[in-house]
Amino acid sequence: QIFNISNNRAQFCADRLWAQSATGSKPVDMNEFLLYETQAQLQLALFGETEEFMNETNEKFRKSMGGDGPPEFVRPFCKALATNMDRDSNTGPQIPEDVKTGKCPVAHGPLSHSLKTMEGT
Repeated sequence: QIFNISNNRAQFCADRLWAQSATGSKPVDMNEFLLYETQAQLQLALFGETEEFMNETNEKFRKSMGGDGPPEFVRPFCKALATNMDRDSNTGPQIPEDVKTGKCPVAHGPLSHSLKTMEGT
């Protein structure tokens, strides 16, 4: 169920790169670009986060983890991420009948679903 999200982001990523490069005429910091897109894939596809949350936190989180931003951002970010895991829209199944029959036991945001349902850890 994450493939549609991941595929859509990959297509958006290509357009974003084309725009940032001014249609291929301007250099782009590919390290920064790819780190942003990696974090976007993680938040959107695996955690099932909203585009708004991802846009608001992506760069701040990476900079904080890399020592270029305030380290005090990390704890509230992780708490918000954990809180968001409880949203029905975040972990609810996209195809309920597939979840009920066991054909696809994973809900939207499979990593957040797994973390939310872990026992004893």
